[in-house]
Amino acid sequence: MFQKSIITCVLFLAVFIGSHAVAEEEFSGIPILDEHGNETGTYNVNPDPYGGPWIIAPLEITPEIQAELDAIPEWEPDKDRALPVPPSVNHFREKEFRPIFSQRGGSCSAASGIGYVYSWESNILTGADGKEHRSMYYYPYNFLNGGSTGGIWWMAAWDICEMTGCVREADWPSPLGSETATEWAKTYEGYHNANFDRCSTYYKIDDPGTSEGLEKLKQWMYDHGTGDAKGGVVEFNAGTSFGIQTIPSGSAEAGSKIATQFSGQSTGHAMVFAGYNDSVYYDPDRKGAVLLVNSWGTSFGDKGILWIPYHLLTSESYVHCLEVVKHVPRLEFKVKLQNYSKSSSRFTAGFSKSISATNPDDSQDYGKAFRGNTSTFSGEIGLDCSSFWEEFAQNSATGKFFLESEGSGTITELFLMIYDNTGTNLLKEIKCDQTNVSIGTTMTIVVENAVDIDLITQKVTPAVIKIRKLTNTYSIYAPFNTKSEVTVMDTKGRRLASFTARNKEWHAIPVSLQSGLHIVTVRNGNRRYVEKLNCIW
Repeated sequence: MFQKSIITCVLFLAVFIGSHAVAEEEFSGIPILDEHGNETGTYNVNPDPYGGPWIIAPLEITPEIQAELDAIPEWEPDKDRALPVPPSVNHFREKEFRPIFSQRGGSCSAASGIGYVYSWESNILTGADGKEHRSMYYYPYNFLNGGSTGGIWWMAAWDICEMTGCVREADWPSPLGSETATEWAKTYEGYHNANFDRCSTYYKIDDPGTSEGLEKLKQWMYDHGTGDAKGGVVEFNAGTSFGIQTIPSGSAEAGSKIATQFSGQSTGHAMVFAGYNDSVYYDPDRKGAVLLVNSWGTSFGDKGILWIPYHLLTSESYVHCLEVVKHVPRLEFKVKLQNYSKSSSRFTAGFSKSISATNPDDSQDYGKAFRGNTSTFSGEIGLDCSSFWEEFAQNSATGKFFLESEGSGTITELFLMIYDNTGTNLLKEIKCDQTNVSIGTTMTIVVENAVDIDLITQKVTPAVIKIRKLTNTYSIYAPFNTKSEVTVMDTKGRRLASFTARNKEWHAIPVSLQSGLHIVTVRNGNRRYVEKLNCIW
């Protein structure tokens, strides 16, 4: 377990960077100063004066933090759905994995937990390319860092993404490499784009250095323990003493870099495991290694990655894994702000079925999002309030929406955005009559039969979409004269298969489905049909 103290920053490294070989030696991290010459609590631990900064931000394990870490549930695979684990998995080489990048400041928890883990888990839901579709790690970091470049806890970043999703790099005001510790995304569209996935929950895998823990880790990486087409990656904390060497010929991944020492369970630096290989070794008597991905740019290890032998994982008490699921934003507030106090302000959304209500019947807050920073913010944000969707739709698209706030600043304009069941087509934009109101003023928007309820619900499930069982899979019949796009997902929104059905023919689902419930979506032109498929083998 974590020690309840501040981890020291005296570290031992042996690295090779380009043509600058650095002998292994004791190396104390160099304190990083701010523009006023004050220490920031972060340290550069790269011993190579020619290399880029390798930044760590040691954190204190308070009793409260220790209690949070202890309360994280242990992950268990679904024994009825989990598939046999192969001898190797390498997500780093798959298209959904984002390229190596250099974290700024002491943001390693966000860089690993959001930049790598959340991006990967989000991208495999839709098959998005990691070179183009990347979650912006500074999005939750800048709600949590107090305006500085110090460290944060990764679980706090994941908690924010459970409430709001994560803004993409493409929607961030500064390009990657120029991000600052105080900026927020400024356009409503950026927040709307973030709302198509969510952190569902997170777990820990205990003792990955034991045979049982290692098998669990492999299972998660291979298929999430549920038979998924692609498995996951994990976050962990460790010291930065690696004793880096070159993998010898005869081993898998020969010529790559491998660690000969590893000090796990330190709060010095957060990183990611993104694969494993049972045939990688430095010592042929000790085969097998996991693949470490770092956020110190390509100067670290083998262009940003490093193999860690299985037998060195005994110092790691646990790693952390994250479930990301699809989310459809049906209801959102578009909020235009002026001089919003980031350090003291916050929002709560509410809804009542009665248009004459003076208080909401249901409400939701946004946790630590949209607060906890310094100075003020002027721009647009988006607040998802789709949790009220079912009540609103069942009430014939009628009700009263509330936006409550506290702090200081001005809400110049407020809009309620109503989307169809894809979350992409805006059905109605309703402007609040109140404008230029002070933060702390409750704002309301009444909706009374303003939207065609048939457009909103789109509950079209015709019997003409047929599904039948074959020997090893299922097949689908779409009775249309034009091509249809078919998607098969599990109940968590993970895409298992996508294919095109042409004309009126039976089409076999091109993957082997596990027993259990699946969702089949058929799109034909502007029509969308949804069927439940309960696979029984």
